[in-house]
Amino acid sequence: MRIELALLEAPLIGGRWVTVLVFDAMATDGQKAALLEQLVGAAKQQIGVTAELNVLGYKEGDKPTYYGEEALVAYLQKHGVPRWTHHIEV
Repeated sequence: MRIELALLEAPLIGGRWVTVLVFDAMATDGQKAALLEQLVGAAKQQIGVTAELNVLGYKEGDKPTYYGEEALVAYLQKHGVPRWTHHIEV
């Protein structure tokens, strides 16, 4: 399955910019943390990217929803994801 992801920087930690990964994926079995861990590993292995913070991004109805670190979730709810920059196969 092809998963789109965005590698971006966001001002999250005391105004300091951090590198983040947003994965276009949703855990249908409720195992969000496990899915996020799997996707982070796949991104590192397949395209050599890592980030300080990682999050799942998906839609619930028409509403963008995020799962991950609270400050990153709040940032993405306000600003969204500009565009997908990479993809992985899982």
